[in-house]
Amino acid sequence: MFTARDLRNYYPSHDGTADGAALTAHVVDAGSTATAIICDELTGADDYVNDWTVLGISGTNLANVAAHVKDFAASTDTITLARALAGTATAGDTFYLIPSGAGDYRSTTEIPGLAATALSAVTGVALGYVSPLCGTGTAYFNFDRSGTSLALKAPGDTNYGAAVAVASGTYSLFSADEDKALDVIVTEGSLPVADGTDSSTLTRQEGRLFPNTEGYESQTGIIRYRAFFVKNDGTDTAHEVAAYLTGRTSGTSTLSTAASAGTTAFDLADASGFPARSFWLHNDAADDFRYIKYRSGNTLYPAAVTWGKLSFDGGGTTAIAVGDTVTGGTSAATGEVMAIGVSSGAWATSDAAGTIYLKDLSGTFSNNEGLEVSGVELALAAADSSLGYRDGTYTAAWGTAVAVSCAPDIDIARAELSTNALPADLTALSFSAPTTAASGVALGGGELAAAELDGVCLRQVVVDGAYPVDDVVMQMRIRSW
Repeated sequence: MFTARDLRNYYPSHDGTADGAALTAHVVDAGSTATAIICDELTGADDYVNDWTVLGISGTNLANVAAHVKDFAASTDTITLARALAGTATAGDTFYLIPSGAGDYRSTTEIPGLAATALSAVTGVALGYVSPLCGTGTAYFNFDRSGTSLALKAPGDTNYGAAVAVASGTYSLFSADEDKALDVIVTEGSLPVADGTDSSTLTRQEGRLFPNTEGYESQTGIIRYRAFFVKNDGTDTAHEVAAYLTGRTSGTSTLSTAASAGTTAFDLADASGFPARSFWLHNDAADDFRYIKYRSGNTLYPAAVTWGKLSFDGGGTTAIAVGDTVTGGTSAATGEVMAIGVSSGAWATSDAAGTIYLKDLSGTFSNNEGLEVSGVELALAAADSSLGYRDGTYTAAWGTAVAVSCAPDIDIARAELSTNALPADLTALSFSAPTTAASGVALGGGELAAAELDGVCLRQVVVDGAYPVDDVVMQMRIRSW
């Protein structure tokens, strides 16, 4: 029978050549500091691990740390971290390098779930993987000595799930809601000699796919991608497999006054359920997003909408690149390229077509006009450009009583595999922000047979001058039955 723990999420491997490669445990060399890790095992060119994630395995200052790679210098084998460790990384410490996932194969390392505090009263039991479907809050455990069994009551449930007989080993426990599951590692000789109960506080983990977004990034704005694998590790088919997202809060309300394009404030009927700052507001009627800088009472203050997107085709042999300034040959509209996805054709064959995401968008690009970089036409506009964040529609007005909600901080897309590898171009995927399993992104055509894989990609849009949160990974959910 398929269970919630049969569906597992795995990191990609940067040096795997087939499915199921083990992640390499890289070793820190002498001379490292709190912000620079020297590792002579890394043989790639300058910058090849930039924006990847360092996951610490061992070492006083490195174990269990998730750190963002700011730069890599091949000549000195040095990784520069975006944020300093608590102290120096010392020779012999070990770490994993997690790539963005583009074009990579699956590793054998499962992505962690929720963080959990240790049990104290029920001895001999350590908590392993905790499914995000458990939700944050207090989980309760019941130990029955006569049956040597454990039972789980997850946050939000009123009853315990079925008790599981345990000895030494790893076991999956399910709450009354069987979507809520976690693993326990049991040492039989250390179990209590009498019946007992215990509890653990479940919280989100930060940075396990997207590490901290640093000031130098959020000041100038970025779009970041992370792809990973979903595998059915069970023996039965998983049905209605869907990936979806949840916001940091469940804040919902309606507008108490209408807002027009370019508004500098949104007045809500009740904004008490929304964060104090740095979150995305969703217009539930128009599928539109605004980035909210801060909230004061029932009033939300957004960042100006200066980003947008532009469809293109007729791409020449020279590719448009991130960081380029694109100018319309007829309209003279301009924008800085933040991401560019080729959905068909290729630059090499002069028929690339896809979507360009722009910031500092000035003017409106016109359909069929030439798109120039440094005065050279590199492609043609396939439609007029449009303002908006995250593929939202920049609506002219948000009317009174329009329903709004706190949106997830990320977007999600299926990353269809090719010979068990993730797509090489993550920017060309179709992203959305579904908030329920019913509206989620279908994986494997909705079903994953035993041992079958599929891919998922997350996109994080960081607006210029933003203060983005760092726990976006645990807003991702994958559900099936």
